Amino acid sequence: MSLHNEIEYETEICAHLCGNGWLYSANDDGYDRARALFPDDVMAWVQETQPKAWDAIAKNHGTNAADTLLSRLRDLLNQRGTLDVLRHGIEILGLKGKLPLAQFKPALAMNPDILAR
Repeated sequence: MSLHNEIEYETEICAHLCGNGWLYSANDDGYDRARALFPDDVMAWVQETQPKAWDAIAKNHGTNAADTLLSRLRDLLNQRGTLDVLRHGIEILGLKGKLPLAQFKPALAMNPDILAR
């Protein structure tokens, strides 16, 4: 038996994340293989962090809103890559601007000297 197995490394990382507040499931509960996403997680995050944007998407796409968002996200991940999509968000019909898919700390929050002024 080999000393080095990727599954052991993965198990250790997942155990650490799980112990520090991240959600983890050892099986594929909720994983959409065709899109390579956890749709429930994407939808919950968008709806919780950007309710106005979600309302606009739902208004324009009706019952297909979730499917439209997830399909658009998958297409743009394929075209632009994960980092670009996370950094710059996605455009989707019904929104005036881009839909952010990540939240970053403000630059000022990292420099206490500027905040103290």
